[in-house]
Order: sequence, then structure tokens, then C-alpha cells
Amino acid sequence: MNALDFLEIRLHEQTVGYLVSLSQGQNRLYFSPDYIHDENRATFSLTTHKNFANHQKLLSTPWVRWQRLHPVLSNLLPEGTLRKLLAQSLKVHIDNEFLLLKHLGQDLPGAITAIPINIQQVPNFIIHHLGLTKDDVNIAPQQDSHGDIPIKDSGLSHPFSLAGVQTKFSMRQVMTHTGERFTLPLVGQESTLGNWIVKTPSQSHPFVPENEYSMMRLAELAKIEIPPIKLTPISSLTGIADTTIFNDDMVDIYNPPLAYAIRRFDRQTLADGSVRRVHSEDFAQILVKYPHEKYNGGNYASLAKILYQFSEHGLSDVNQLARRILVNILIANGDAHLKNWSVIYKDGINPVLSSAYDLVSTKVYLPNETSFSLNLDSTKHWYQVNMAHFEHWAKKADVPWRSVKPQLIEVMQIARDTWKGALDDLPMAQIHKEILTKHWAMLDNDFRVV
Repeated sequence: MNALDFLEIRLHEQTVGYLVSLSQGQNRLYFSPDYIHDENRATFSLTTHKNFANHQKLLSTPWVRWQRLHPVLSNLLPEGTLRKLLAQSLKVHIDNEFLLLKHLGQDLPGAITAIPINIQQVPNFIIHHLGLTKDDVNIAPQQDSHGDIPIKDSGLSHPFSLAGVQTKFSMRQVMTHTGERFTLPLVGQESTLGNWIVKTPSQSHPFVPENEYSMMRLAELAKIEIPPIKLTPISSLTGIADTTIFNDDMVDIYNPPLAYAIRRFDRQTLADGSVRRVHSEDFAQILVKYPHEKYNGGNYASLAKILYQFSEHGLSDVNQLARRILVNILIANGDAHLKNWSVIYKDGINPVLSSAYDLVSTKVYLPNETSFSLNLDSTKHWYQVNMAHFEHWAKKADVPWRSVKPQLIEVMQIARDTWKGALDDLPMAQIHKEILTKHWAMLDNDFRVV
């Protein structure tokens, strides 16, 4: 068994463990004994939380996967076109997640970092478990198991990873004498970490920035917690115009073209202007599902159960979850899958529901779409779901319906009283507004916006 490469996995400044890439594409994550026995350790993933059943057993056993990484790490990497372009630019196989993580490891979602190390820096217990010695210095990380050449520069000024399939950039908001600008982070400079996510317009899905901005504003009216958001001219973005990723999907059909910007909830800007990482994870990570399982690897009852049992805010987070599920139905968002729900660890240990993100009316691009992403009381159909489905959902999740029901009633009152007028003033494309208002009229009487 030959080890090919090593990464030290850190959470904030604490060493969590060591990721080892072996021959034939096997990847193993070994947890550090110091981390395992630290009673005040930060939470790497909810399954390692001290209140999670079998957490000690999970930590004491290497997490082994072939080609791909364990879902907790795999879900930190981009999907779709972004992943393909990154793999092509690095000249590595698209499924070689170890090498992708190695390249992106200093700017990942949340507070995890992956730092390349050599065999001399690997703890002895791992060396012995692998049947190696410290003299095995020639097992250099030169090729992956697919015969790819060593990792090369991707062309980005600062390699970063944002999970998901949409074209987006981690950028830093700065004020200049000419006004507000967004810039890409600089290589090796922790102080320039991106604190905003910026999504550029797309030729395949016109007016997505205006769509997402408008749906987030409607959600905000319904008392959904959202981060600061804005639409910003493409001209305010520094450093992305020459990137392959940008030019592959961007088309100038706007005057001027606008991008959508949302402040990252996993980055905290301090008083001195520096940026601090805040750990977070999505529900695909929590449920140990790969990105391709994000539509069928869980349901809204499982999300509610986890929040009610483990969240520091418990019932309050479940109430917010119920509001968001209903809002996603109202805005015709068929993409509220496991990766579009997250928790953050504000104190480093205990999870709370993150603010909302990725609220888009997907039906305006998919005219025949009639369903949402995850099961709600065994249904996914927008035009069949009613208040009774939510009541059954609450019972299945073992959360108090008497607390959830008023949340739904208030959302509907706000939507019926304010949304039509608000939509008129929002920048969503007119044809998209018409599709959305038709959707409202087709919903069950319980949720019809008239």
C-alpha cells in the first residue's frame, strides 16, 4: 500500500486530523488523538458533536472512501461546470477530489482548511497504521491514480471553493475613492479572504441576479432571516473578467450587466477590517450524503428533527425552517435541496440554522416544473400541498404544531397583503413576474396568494 499525498485538516487553528491519499484512489481521514480527547473541541461536523450518538466511535475509526472524499469534505468542493473547468485548468481528473481539495484547501466554505504536508509531518500512529516508515520519502505526490500530471495553477489570483453549480466568486468588499468595489482575495493573504459571494449573470438562465435578489426581498418581508444582499454592476468587480470561469458562462445582454452579491454568513468582518472564518456545514454534510444525493438523501422532517434536537435555538430554528419551506413553495423554488440548508457554529461547538440563501424562482426557467426538492409529508407537489401536510410534517418530526402553525399563518398574511405590491417594485424581469403571479393563483386555497 503506497501513500501518495497528505493533507493536514484544520478547523480554525486546531488540527482535526490528516487526510491520506493512497494508491488506487483510496482516501483516508484519520482524526488526531488530541482533537478526539479535547473536551472543548470545535465541532468538525454534527456527527462528531459530543451529543451525537456514537461520536467517539466515528472519531476513532478512519473515514475511508474511494476516489471521492468523505461527504463532509466532498461537499466543500464545487459542482458542475465550475468543477469541470477547475479540473481542466489543473489537468487533474474531475473525480480526483483529493487533488481538488489540495488546490482549494486554504479557502473553503466554513472554517475547515486543508494544508499540504510531507511524510515527515505525519504522526507516527498513521505511519504505522499504513505500514510505512518515515524513510518513505519517495512516495511523492506527483501523479494521481488516473495518471494525471501534478497540480498546476488554476489561473485564479486566489483559489477558493464555493459549493454548488452556479457561477459564483468569493470576493472582498472594499471602498475606494470611486465607490464600492468587489475584489478577488490575494494568494496567501488571510486578511483578504472573501466576505461576499458574487454571482454573475448567465447566458443559460437570463436575469438570475434580478430573480434571486427579488425572491430574497420577498422572503425578507415574510420574516425570513437573510444576510445583506445587493445588485452590483459587473464593472464593480475587480479581477474576474479574464478568468475562464467568468467568460465561459457570461454574456453581455444587460445594460449595464448586474451581478448578485450576498454577504457570507461563514465569514465575519472584524472591526479592524480583517475577516474571520465561521464554521458551517450544509445538510448534505450533516446527513453524510454526496452532492448527487441532495434531492433524495433526506426530507424536511429529518431537517426539523436535527434542528429541534441539536440546534442551540431549537424550536425557534424549527419555526424559521417552516417559514422557509412555505416561502420556497410560494416563490416556486424547486431547488431547496439539502445543500441549500445550512447550520453555522457561532460558538464553534453548537449549531444554529444559518440565514437563508439561494432563494430563486426556478419555475420561470422550467415552465413544466410542479414540485419542490424534498418530501414534505410524502409529497413534493406545489399545487397539492396544504396546511394539513405541514401539520403531518410537524408530527413526523416530533415538533409542536401549536408553535409551527402561527408561523405559516403569518407568512400567508404577509404574502397576501404585501407581495404583489412589493413585486411591482422589484427588479425581477417582467415575464418572470407574470409566471410567478400565475403560480400564486394555482396553489391550494390554503396558500394561494390573491
